[in-house]
Amino acid sequence: MTALLVIIIALLVAVDQLTKVIMRVWLQPVHSIEIIPRFIRFRYVLNTGAAFSMLENARWLFIAITVVFTVACLAALCSRKLQNKYPLLKNNFLKCTLVLISAGGIGNLIDRIFVGKVVDFIEPVFVNFAVFNFADMLVTVGTIMLAAYLIFDIVRDTKNKRAKNE
Repeated sequence: MTALLVIIIALLVAVDQLTKVIMRVWLQPVHSIEIIPRFIRFRYVLNTGAAFSMLENARWLFIAITVVFTVACLAALCSRKLQNKYPLLKNNFLKCTLVLISAGGIGNLIDRIFVGKVVDFIEPVFVNFAVFNFADMLVTVGTIMLAAYLIFDIVRDTKNKRAKNE
C-alpha cells in the first residue's frame, strides 16, 4: 500500500509541476487570460510569500516549514500505528488527507527550492481572493479534510467516553 501512496503523491506532484511549466511557457508572456468571463482567469504570478503574499521573501522559513510538515505526513503514512489503529475506510480517508497535503507541499517546495518563488496562476475573478495553483488546492483540500477527520474523531471519542461513564 505504501508504494501505491508514493506513486499517487508523485503523480499529483507531476500534475502540479506540469501545470506550472505550461503556465511559464504559455501564460508568462501575456500575463493573464480570462478563462470563464467574470468567473476565473489564469494570471501568471510569482509569489515569494504564503497565501495572499503574507510573509514575503521568507523563502527559507517556508522551505523549513514545508519540509517538517511533509516529513511528518510521510512518516504518518508509513507508520504501523496508522495502519493498525483505524478501520479500513477511516484509515483510507486519513491517508488520503496526508497524501494531498504531502503532494501539495512537495509541489510548492520544488518551486521554492529551484525557482525561488511559487508559480501561481488560478485567479477567481468573482471574488477578491488570492491567486493560487494546483499544489495550493491539494494542501487546502487535504487540510480541510484532516480538520474534519479530527473533529469527527474527537466527537466520536467523547461520545464513547460518556457512554462508558454512564
